[in-house]
Amino acid sequence: MFDRLLVDQDWSLNASNWLWLSASAFFHAYHRVYSPVTFPKKYDPEGRFVRRYLPVLARMPKQYIYEPWQAPLTVQKEAGCRVGHDYPEPIVNHSQVKDRNLERMRQAFAHQRSSVVQW
Repeated sequence: MFDRLLVDQDWSLNASNWLWLSASAFFHAYHRVYSPVTFPKKYDPEGRFVRRYLPVLARMPKQYIYEPWQAPLTVQKEAGCRVGHDYPEPIVNHSQVKDRNLERMRQAFAHQRSSVVQW
């Protein structure tokens, strides 16, 4: 569904970009990981995009818009968005998962370099 809404939709380009941005693809700069928290804080500090497409977060204060689970319960109630009730709990701790995945990517690249046949 997502790709049908894009004006410049190109399946291969979009699939590759999602793999790149999520650090799911094996590429030479595997250490460049875009955080789902820090990246949008930099480019949309007010959370306009999130507020538009996730109305449940529309009233969340901007300091919690990208991490609503960090908001005190009183703030969550006032915003009408209680984590675990109106909005899901985080699935993973991004910093822990990022570190574990980067180490796995480093190991995979090291293994690949050591097993390349020299002609």
